[in-house]
Amino acid sequence: MPLYDNASDQAVLLLPSGQTLKVQGIELYPADELGHIAATRAEAARNLGTVSTGIGFIGSPAWAIGASAALGFIESAVAEANKKAGLRLLAKAEEMWTATSRRGLLFRVLDIDRIDRPAPSAWVGNVPASEPVFVGAMGRKEKRQFLELHGKTEADVVNDHVERRTSRSYVHHGDDFIMVDTEFGLMNVRWSSVVGYVAPSRAASQPPPIPTI
Repeated sequence: MPLYDNASDQAVLLLPSGQTLKVQGIELYPADELGHIAATRAEAARNLGTVSTGIGFIGSPAWAIGASAALGFIESAVAEANKKAGLRLLAKAEEMWTATSRRGLLFRVLDIDRIDRPAPSAWVGNVPASEPVFVGAMGRKEKRQFLELHGKTEADVVNDHVERRTSRSYVHHGDDFIMVDTEFGLMNVRWSSVVGYVAPSRAASQPPPIPTI
């Protein structure tokens, strides 16, 4: 079911067929987790160098294998220990992505920063969060200043910790497909096939609260 019916709350995609899709929401993923996955894949690529196999080439930091069976096939085809280690890192990155993909959140388009740009890599959704900060090692003055800065008092300190408000960023995962909520329901759209993009109006009515974690 579409999130919103107001046209100003929608982005519009033009497809090669001439069909248009009205998009009310876009699924984004935890930026910090995607960063760890990218770092793991980059480390794997350094170990692998360039490996020629029957199913393609390995070597780009952006390259990933989605099937564990394929990983096993390639591992049996290489001899160097560092390349085997690289394949194990790719398998780890794939496991990490499987977990992260389940933590994607569907953001209303007006809640996405830089949604006016026709580039998924620029889109960012922010979710309110909090984190515990240890204040037990702070001096009296430093602690008082810290509490004042974050709108806290001594009553907010529990076991020498205080909860600090922060936010968690969500971004597109970098694949060519994006998960969107349209008038037809949820679907994956190949972004490279989109030939036109109309951003939503920022003059829309006040949005409801964004998802929380």
